[in-house]
Amino acid sequence: MHAISIRQPWAYSIFYFGKDIENRTWACPTWISGSRVLIHASKTMKRGDWDAVEDACGVLPPSDLPRGAIVGSVIIEETCDFHGLSLHGISDRWYRGPLCWVLKDARPITEPIPCRGHLQFFRPLAKDFPVLLDYRRYIDLVSRLEGRGGLRPLTTRGE
Repeated sequence: MHAISIRQPWAYSIFYFGKDIENRTWACPTWISGSRVLIHASKTMKRGDWDAVEDACGVLPPSDLPRGAIVGSVIIEETCDFHGLSLHGISDRWYRGPLCWVLKDARPITEPIPCRGHLQFFRPLAKDFPVLLDYRRYIDLVSRLEGRGGLRPLTTRGE
């Protein structure tokens, strides 16, 4: 499973404020589109990001968010531009452009898994992070059961 680093509080917003897009200047690679990826909260952050999140959702995120760790996973559906948002029925409140990735089925984890981040997509090494291997197995199991109709997708937005 691949991972992508996202600065806080944007990573937090994906799981708890309904942020359903990730803004980038580059398109998501086709080999990632449609796949579940791990969200890594990067160590770097900018004060202006907190203000932008507050403007987008009217709530200031907590100041003690985990950094330098895997904090959950999400499916990256595809890349689109501003005009493509309406095709997906997505609000533009999170859009900063020029491109964005459409995110689905965000699943936070209860205990962040410390991990070194990288630019672009990367693969955390499961042998270095036994907890991450268990999380991968959990995601694989849930995905297989959902495919058979055995489980309904988990939601974090009270849907």
